[in-house]
Amino acid sequence: MHEFDWSSIPNALPFLWDGMLISLEITLSAVVFGIVWGTLLALMRLSSITPLSWFAAGYVNLFRAVPLVMVLLWFFLIVPHLLESLFGLPRGTDMRLTSAIAGFALFEAAYYSEIIRAGIQSVSRGQMAAASALGMTYSQAMRLVVLPQAFRNMVPLLLTQGIILFQDTSLVYVSALADFFGAAYKVGDRDGRLVELLLFAGAVYFVLCFAASRIVRHYNRPPLPEQAEDGLKPGPCRKETQMISMNKVSKHYGAFQVLTDCTTQVHKGEVIVVCGPSGSGKSTLIKCVNGLEPFQSGEIIVNGVSVGDPKTNLSKLRSTVGMVFQNFELFPHMRIIDNLTIAQVKVLGRNPEQAREKGFKLLDRVGLRVQAEKYPGQLSGGQQQRVAIARALSMDPICMLFDEPTSALDPEMINEVLDVMTELAQEGMTMMCVTHEMGFARRVASRVIFMDQGRIVEDDSKEAFFGNPRSERAQQFLAKILHH
Repeated sequence: MHEFDWSSIPNALPFLWDGMLISLEITLSAVVFGIVWGTLLALMRLSSITPLSWFAAGYVNLFRAVPLVMVLLWFFLIVPHLLESLFGLPRGTDMRLTSAIAGFALFEAAYYSEIIRAGIQSVSRGQMAAASALGMTYSQAMRLVVLPQAFRNMVPLLLTQGIILFQDTSLVYVSALADFFGAAYKVGDRDGRLVELLLFAGAVYFVLCFAASRIVRHYNRPPLPEQAEDGLKPGPCRKETQMISMNKVSKHYGAFQVLTDCTTQVHKGEVIVVCGPSGSGKSTLIKCVNGLEPFQSGEIIVNGVSVGDPKTNLSKLRSTVGMVFQNFELFPHMRIIDNLTIAQVKVLGRNPEQAREKGFKLLDRVGLRVQAEKYPGQLSGGQQQRVAIARALSMDPICMLFDEPTSALDPEMINEVLDVMTELAQEGMTMMCVTHEMGFARRVASRVIFMDQGRIVEDDSKEAFFGNPRSERAQQFLAKILHH
């Protein structure tokens, strides 16, 4: 029967400590490089560029199908030869640690990429649309809006994967590298106390990994809190000057026709209300105005710039066209004031102090300055939508697009938003509004566009539309909406 003797452990501690440092170095280096490469792989898998998507998918499937110990052996045998041939490293240079880090990093990147891809897909697609509507490029929207929210959701999974990686560092024995486990094995074998040293090493692994797992379990990421005059002032209105021109715009999703030959013009200072039954193409129509939705045929010109022209800088165009979304699409990981300043600084290049000053003035305008340091989730729906309007105004837009801005609000909150929109209309802001609020349309609309099945059925003054609609479909729509 084996007689336990623990007296050799104190003498072994310096060797074990050196091994622990190697294990930690491999873990931390592989986590950092693995997350960076994994993020790039995730973005490639989500890319619409087919070769990039295929490459990333092939990489992930390859490394997830091969045992880690085999990958470490590959790199232990291959990396030294590559470095010798490519960089002229002297033959016999000790590359065991570098090989191990490279093997772990590239292997773990396959797993990190799937975690990160799922995190990105968990962020509302409207967040990307909102960032694009503010004039951000794809890379800016990813870096400033989507990835911060995605990583907020992914941290527990990333930490858990890091714990697994630390445990797997014991596999570097295949490259004759003395990590913590390897050091315990060598010292125990040398002193004839292999069982004691391996039991001690196992206890250390258990304590460290258990403590780390408890930290992950109780990880309290910064939560999105639970629910709880300086805008654009256009000059004199010139009705003969077109702000938005649509000519025979058509759009389809596969075989489904969404828009068919839509033609209309919006002059400076006009307020156009777009209404119609659900699924008639209203939201799609105004999202085509700033290029958030591509269209297959026809032409849209905004302030003299063709939206469909491949040479058009859509990010620059969108920065001049304010947009307010149905579900607010404020950036939940940013404070209210930061929602108003981020695009001013990153897109328009304004000084941060100037951006904050403008942001505070616009919050004053919508009656929400006292909420500046709060997060969107701490505001009511009506307050969030007013902030969204202020955010759009912070870019000094030449016109504003509203996509059913009150449909997600409780009845008592609707007037909060309509009052701000009415004030903008009275100041001469060019506006195109998708809404079912017929009272608002009667008060401020210059014209009303009625859509059905992707077509503009009526485009007339509010007096003509409400007083004597020409089409039977518009008559039926008004009869239902005005009497219910």
